[in-house]
Amino acid sequence: MKSAKTLRNSKRFNPEAGRYVLLDFNDPRVDFKPMVPGLIFNEGDKGLGLVVLTAAELEVGDDIRLQLNDDEDIRNASVRWVKEIDENVVSIGVEYIEE
Repeated sequence: MKSAKTLRNSKRFNPEAGRYVLLDFNDPRVDFKPMVPGLIFNEGDKGLGLVVLTAAELEVGDDIRLQLNDDEDIRNASVRWVKEIDENVVSIGVEYIEE
């Protein structure tokens, strides 16, 4: 079986220090209301790797909206993987949903 790294078809890169994202899990038809911040640990053309508090309760397949570093643009994304780091923190991978 191929690993996730070999299945990727876009390059990943390390973000600038301090890059973050604001996550919203609400219905996309309502205004964007950030619920949880996340720190970006890698970026790619098709998505991000993030670290968030477990209070986010994200699961693979969840659709979310995100805003990068106070940028005005809101992006739709899907949670592709979730890995528990400890009881309070998880790392997640999100893939942008093209519209």
